[in-house]
Parts: sequence; structure tokens; C-alpha cells
Amino acid sequence: MSMGLYNNESSFKPELSRRDLNVFIRVLNLSPAEQLAMDDLYSGYSESLIDKGGAVRAFVGQVLEESEVMQDTRLLVPAHKRLEEWGTESEAMKKAFIADLRSLLTGEQESRWHIVERELRRLKRMSAGRLAGESVDLIRMLEDYPAEVMRSPAIAPLLDRYSEELDRTLVARDRFVEANQAEFQPLIKSDPQQANDVFQEGRRLRGALAEVNAKFLRLIAAELPVSDAANLRNQVFDASYPALIRPTRTEDYLKEVQRLGSLTGEQGGAIKGIAAEYERDRRAWLEKAAVAAREHQLREVPEDLGKALGTIPDDEEHRNYELPPDHPVSRLRRERWELDKAAKGKVDAVLTPEQRDTVPDARPGTATFYDYTPWGL
Repeated sequence: MSMGLYNNESSFKPELSRRDLNVFIRVLNLSPAEQLAMDDLYSGYSESLIDKGGAVRAFVGQVLEESEVMQDTRLLVPAHKRLEEWGTESEAMKKAFIADLRSLLTGEQESRWHIVERELRRLKRMSAGRLAGESVDLIRMLEDYPAEVMRSPAIAPLLDRYSEELDRTLVARDRFVEANQAEFQPLIKSDPQQANDVFQEGRRLRGALAEVNAKFLRLIAAELPVSDAANLRNQVFDASYPALIRPTRTEDYLKEVQRLGSLTGEQGGAIKGIAAEYERDRRAWLEKAAVAAREHQLREVPEDLGKALGTIPDDEEHRNYELPPDHPVSRLRRERWELDKAAKGKVDAVLTPEQRDTVPDARPGTATFYDYTPWGL
């Protein structure tokens, strides 16, 4: 048994990153001098939070070590208490930074503060998605494009409309989940059909976010140069289907082979051609797999709900996240395996046995399984 007390990536860092400050700059139209003032406030907030958070981390680490050596979970009580206090303290520090920033604003800027709150809500809550496309944040993606893109007369009004519509849909989803989450599991036991109705409504609200993103992707891409539009579509696809784009061992193998210093010119040309063909086939497969994955997401229910409804066998051997061989997703996974196996075979035929032995294996002796059954709403 292992116990994690905090998130090592976020528990001791500012909730607002320096990149998030772009929201204030863009929405409030801060002048260079105002941006410098905001940067000074943020530096003070960030440095103080990291300094105090470091002390908390050290304290909790010591408690964890003692508890582990003594094999006594009761010794973790002080760590739980200190982390709870830290949560309150760090939130107060963030609020103080926001209050200090607002004190510098003009009346006109203050009148736009509700837009800032809307944008910050997007940054904080968009990652809570479950369906393909639900967690896509087009504004975040476009921030990496040249500044004139977001300010252009064609794109800027679209982003305002997108932000407003996304926020309404985001708030509706979160309110529904918060209102029904606690009672969902008991409802599965007492009234499975009602629980299913609740789950389906939650999924509808989640799907609405994906639909907002799909609609505005079309509208925004139509106003971008062809290359930028294609790049944005690819970014959205990758963000929507992270499990599909996760590199397979064959993808890693092809990259490592192309780095071999022992390849002859003839070998390098042959492998380059194999890799190009593989990439074309992979992209075609991704398009088909995305359709199947999306359809599966829209039919899948939590395993305990499926068992209560009688749509999933109620036996210990059945695991809902392991799909049957004839499932559309399983068939496409088999197709991907055949594609990978064929590509690797072609590459190995070009290499000498000695060269094959020198190709590094980035994941020796491990297998990663990333399917999961949805739980809760």
C-alpha cells in the first residue's frame, strides 16, 4: 500500500503561472508600465509562496519518512494537518495578489474584471474533461501563435464569442457535477435507472463543451492561413485523443534507428522511406481510431452502473476496461499492431544484426495500460 499526501507538480507552486498573466494583459489591455507593476506583484507573490511552500514540503517529507520507517500511518496526522493549513494559507496569498493587482486598475479596467474571472475559470476548469474535445482550450493554443493572430479583426471577435459560450457551458457542466456527484454512487444502488439518467445528462453537458470547441475550431480555422489552420487542427486532435497519439514502441524504435551513426547512405534512404510510409498509414489509422474512440466514449458507462443495469456481466472476472476482441476499438488496435509489426519488420530487414542489437529500448521490461472505466459523473 502506498499513500500520496500531495501533488508534487502543483501543491507548492503558484496556481497562476507567469503564462496565465497574459489573461490580465489581454483582457485589461495593460500598458507596458502596468505590466511591469503586475510583474513586480507577481514576483513577490510567487517567491513568497515557493519559500513558504518549501518549508511545508520539508516538514511533510520528514513526517513521511518517519511514518515509513516506523510503518505507522498514525504518524501522518501532523502532515495532513499542515497540508490542510497550507491549502488555506496559499489560497489567501493568491487572493492578496489579486487584490493588490485590482488596486492598480483604472475604472475602465475594473469594469472588465468579470471577463478576467471568466478567463481564469477557463484556465482552472478546462482540464476536468472526460470526453474527446472536452478539455480543448483554443485560446490557450492560440497564445503560442504570433500576437497579431489573436488581435486580428477576424479572430478577436470569434475568441470573445468562444470564451462567452464556453464559459456558460463550462459552468453548467460543473454545477451539474457538483450538485449530483455525492449522491451518484448511492443512487446506483437504490435506483439504477435514475442513476443512468443522471449519468447521461452529465455526459450530455460534457459533450456540449466538446461541441463548442468543434464549432469554434471550424470558425477560427477558416480565418487563419492554411498552414496555421492545419497546425491548429492537429493540436486540437492531439489534445482530444492523447491515448491514440501516445507513441508506440515501434514509433520509438523508428526514431532511434534513424539516429544510428552506423547507417550507410543506402540504409538511411531506405529507412527514411519506410518511416514516411509508416507515418502516412499512422495518420490514416488515427482518423479511423478517433471515430471509434469517440463513439465508445458516448456509449460507455461506469462499471458499477452497467452491472446494476444488467448491461455488464456481474462477475469477478469481467473488467469493463478490457474490451472484447470484436469491439470496434479492439479491431482498430489490432490493425495498429499489424501496422507497427509490418513497419518494424521492414526496418529490421534493412539493418544488420549488429545494428539491431545497438538500438536502445526506452521501455525495457514494461507495458503500460491506459484504458479506464469512467467513475462517477
